[in-house]
Amino acid sequence: MTTTASNDKLQKMMETYPDSEFVLFVAAREHPILTWKDVPEQMGSSSFQESFTAEARPGEFYTLQLVVAAIGARLDVVEVRFNDLISDRQEAITAEAMTCFHTEGADYVGRPFHKQVSVAEGAVQSLWVGVMIPIQAADGIYTGEWTVSAGSEVKRIQLSLHVSGLPLEDGGDGELWKLSRLRHLNSQIALDDEVTAPFVPVSVEGQTVSMLGRKITLNDQGMPESIVSYFSPSVTEVLEHGREVLASPVKLAVFADGHELAWESRGCKFASYTDSRIEWNAASDNGRFEMNMAGALECDGMVHFRVTLKARTAGAVEDIRLEVPFPADVARYSMGMGHKGGTRPETIEWKWDASLNQDSIWIGDVNAGLRCLLKDRDYVKPFVNIYYRHRPLQIPASWGNEGKGGAKVHSAGEAVILHAYSGERVVEAGQELHFDFDLLLTPLKPIAIQEHWNRRFYHRPPETADVAAMQDEAAASGANVINIHHGTDLHPYINYPFFETEALAGFIGNAHEKDIRVNVYYTVREMTDRMKEMKALRSLGEELFPAPNGSAESILWQGDAAAGVRKHLGDDVIPAWKQTLITPKYAGEIDAAIISDGTSRMVNYYLEGLQWLIEHVGIDGIYIDDVAYDRTTIRRARKLLDRAKSNATIDFHTWNHMNDLAGYCNNLNMYMELLPYIDSLWIGEAFEYDQESADYWLIEISGIPFGLMGDMLQGGGNPWRGMVYGMTNRLGWHGQTPEFLWQLWDEFGMEQASMLGYWHRENPVRTGSEEVLATVYRKEDRLLIAIASWAKEKVNISLAVSWDQLGWDPNRAKLTIPAIPHLQVTDERAALTDLQVEPGKGKLIVLSKE
Repeated sequence: MTTTASNDKLQKMMETYPDSEFVLFVAAREHPILTWKDVPEQMGSSSFQESFTAEARPGEFYTLQLVVAAIGARLDVVEVRFNDLISDRQEAITAEAMTCFHTEGADYVGRPFHKQVSVAEGAVQSLWVGVMIPIQAADGIYTGEWTVSAGSEVKRIQLSLHVSGLPLEDGGDGELWKLSRLRHLNSQIALDDEVTAPFVPVSVEGQTVSMLGRKITLNDQGMPESIVSYFSPSVTEVLEHGREVLASPVKLAVFADGHELAWESRGCKFASYTDSRIEWNAASDNGRFEMNMAGALECDGMVHFRVTLKARTAGAVEDIRLEVPFPADVARYSMGMGHKGGTRPETIEWKWDASLNQDSIWIGDVNAGLRCLLKDRDYVKPFVNIYYRHRPLQIPASWGNEGKGGAKVHSAGEAVILHAYSGERVVEAGQELHFDFDLLLTPLKPIAIQEHWNRRFYHRPPETADVAAMQDEAAASGANVINIHHGTDLHPYINYPFFETEALAGFIGNAHEKDIRVNVYYTVREMTDRMKEMKALRSLGEELFPAPNGSAESILWQGDAAAGVRKHLGDDVIPAWKQTLITPKYAGEIDAAIISDGTSRMVNYYLEGLQWLIEHVGIDGIYIDDVAYDRTTIRRARKLLDRAKSNATIDFHTWNHMNDLAGYCNNLNMYMELLPYIDSLWIGEAFEYDQESADYWLIEISGIPFGLMGDMLQGGGNPWRGMVYGMTNRLGWHGQTPEFLWQLWDEFGMEQASMLGYWHRENPVRTGSEEVLATVYRKEDRLLIAIASWAKEKVNISLAVSWDQLGWDPNRAKLTIPAIPHLQVTDERAALTDLQVEPGKGKLIVLSKE
C-alpha cells in the first residue's frame, strides 16, 4: 500500500531535498508507517537519513522499516540491498539472514518469488525488513550499510545493532510488539510429503493406482477407465470387494464434421511417485488436435487433470466436452450446478455464470461417487460467505467459450452421463485450449464413528460465554470438548488468539485435568484490525488484504466501524466482521476485521501461529468458520496438529451459501476438498432443518457420504431427524441441551454399535413409509431404532423387523421407548405395530433380545 498526500510533511521534504526523487529514513518497529499521518514531524530531516541504532538479543528476529517517500517523481523499481553487519570482533550477521518482505518471499505452497516495488509520486511506502540474529551471536555492536535505490538514485543507511542479553528461543514471538512474527510470512512449515492419518501411501500396479478405500485405473490417454470404491454402505470400514463408480471410461471428446474424432494414444507413463502423490503424462492425437495430459493423484482421493489441446489445423469444431458416465445405481444422488443436494433430478441443465459460485457437481451414492470440478490453468479461488462478489468465480476460458459452455446430466440406457460441454468454436492452427478438471473420489475416508460418539462439544456464543463457568458447565452435562469463540476474555479479537495466551494456557491446563479438550476459533478469512502486525502487513498492499470489487453489492457487518477501519487502514480494504465486546475485561471495545486472502502468504503466517499455539498454549484443535484457504493449507494444519496431539480436532462450521449474496453454492460441494482433513461438521446457520427432505439432510448436512459426521446448529436442529444421522445439537448454543441424548448413547453403548442408516440395504428395520424413516444402531443383543418423520401429517407406522437377519426369536424381543427429557416419555403400551409419529418428530426405540 502506498499513500499520497498534499501535506506539510511532504512539502518540508521537498524543500529540504530539492534535487532528490525520494527520501529514505528508518523507522523503528514500535512506530509502523502506513500513511503520511503516521510519519512524525521530525522524520525526513537530515538527522534521520544517515544512521539507525537499535538493541536486540541473540536469537531475535529483529524488524524495522525502511521508509521511502517519493517526493520528486514516481519510483518504478525500488530495490533494497543488504550487506553484512560486522562486530568489532569481526563476527558477522550475514546478508543471507536479512529479508525485505516487500521485495521477496515464498508463497503459500512454498514457491519463492520476487516482487517489484513501485511508489507513486507524493506517496510514502514502508519497506519492512527482518534480521535473523543468530542465537549464538556474541554480545557486541554489529554495524553495516544498507542501500535503497530507485532508478539511478541510491540512498544509504548506516545500521548499528547492539546485541546482548539472554537468547530468545522463540525469535521474540512471545512479545507481540517486537513484530518478529512477520518472518512467518515466508514459512514453509509442514510443506512436505508426509501422509496424514487415516490415509495410506499411494501404490501403483500396472496402470492402477490405489489409495485408502479406492482404486483408479488409467487408460492410455491418461483418463480413468475404472474407479472402484471399497467403502461399506455405512462408510465406517473398507471392504475387500468394491463398487464400480464408472459405467465406461471418462473421456474428452472432440466433435467435428458431424462425428466424434477418435484418439490415437502414445501411452500413459508415470512421471513421479511419492507416498502422498503420483503424477503421469499421456499424449494422444485425433488428426485435428494433439492432446497432452498431465495428471496427478493425491493420497486423499483428489485427482488433477491438466489437459492441453493444440490445434493441428484451423477450422470449425462442433464441441469439445468431458464425459463422465456413472452406473445408474451409483448416480442416486447429486449436489451442485444449481441444484440442492439430494436425490438426483432426472435431468440437470446448467450454464456458466460468474454471478454464481458454481463450477462443480458431485454425483454418487453414499459409499461411491465423485465430484467433478472444471477449472482454468490460472484458477483463482473465489471468496466465500457474504464476500463472494468481491472475488467471484472466473469462468474458465476454454470451458466457458464465451457463454457457449455448460453441463448436462441425463440418463442414457443403464448409465447416467455428465457432459461438460464447451460448444462450437473456430480454432487457428497452433492454438492451445486448456480443459483442466479435478475429480475428487468419495467417500474420502472411513467415518471415525467411535470418536464421533465420544466427542461432545460445549460451545457458547460470546454474548453468553462465562469463562469462569465454562468447564463446570461442560463437565456437569457430559461435554468433553470446549470451543473457545472469539469475543471472549480468553480470545477477544477474531482470528488473533495471541493477546491472552497466558490466561488461555491456564484455562487449557485446568481443562486437561478434567479430561476436557479445548479448541480455539482460528482461521483465515478476515483479520482483526487489533493485530499487532496489522500496519506492517497492510503495507504490503493487496497481497494479503485484497481491495474491494467496486461493483459488488454485499452486506458489510461493519456498520459505522467501517469508516474507522478505512481511516487508519485505507479505503482499499473490504470491511468484514464487527463486534462490540461485552466481556468483563474488554467491555465496550470494538473488534473490526478486514478480509484477508486465504491463498496468500497470510496462511504461512497463520500456520506458524497455529504451531505456536500448540507448543506454548496447549490447544487441542481449531474451530474454523467458513474458511478461505484451500486443501494445501488445511493439510499443513492437519500435520501440525497430528504431530503434537494424538486426538487433535479440526472442527468445521459453515453458513448456508445457497443465496444470492454467496452465489448460490452448495456448502459441502464447495468445501469438499477440505473434508479429508476435518474431524467434525457443524452445519449451520440458515439451514432450514424442518423444511428440507431426508435426502437433503443426508447429502448436504450429515457428512456421511464424505466420511464425516457432525452436529446441528440452526435453532438447535431437529433432534429426531438428527438422530437418524447420528447428530445432536451442541451444548451451550441453541435449542434444548443434548446431554440427555448423550446419556442415552452411553447407556445403550453406541461405541459398540454398527450404524445401519435407512439407505443401507442391510438395515433390519423398515417403517413401510417413504416419509417416516428409521436408522438402526445395532449391537449383538440390542437395537436402538431412530425414527423421524418428514410427513406433513400424523402417520401411523408398523415396524417390519428382519428377524432372520438379526438371528433373533421375535417372541423373545422386548420393545422399550425410553424416557428422554424434552424429547419423549415412556410408553408402556408401545408395540412394533401402530406406532403414531407426529409430523416433524419421531421416536427413539430400544429393541432388546431377551
